[in-house]
Amino acid sequence: MTQDFAEAAKWYRLAADRDYGGAQNNLALLYALGHGVPKDVVEAYKWFALSEKHSDTNGADIRAAMIKEMTPDKIAEAEKRVKEFVPQK
Repeated sequence: MTQDFAEAAKWYRLAADRDYGGAQNNLALLYALGHGVPKDVVEAYKWFALSEKHSDTNGADIRAAMIKEMTPDKIAEAEKRVKEFVPQK
């Protein structure tokens, strides 16, 4: 079976938008690596930060490493996206 990262991203986004921590973490990984979605450290940061409130994710560790490579502007944009996130029902 081949991996279809774009299809995975589609399903992870549906669950992540509904505030499922594991899906948020996995979607963040896809954005961080550019698998199935365009590589986007700001979007990855956002999803890692949102996943941190769920104890079953590794978002805090990865996000901390990402911060070292991000500009202050990118961090600010990511934090803005985190604050604007509203889970879907």
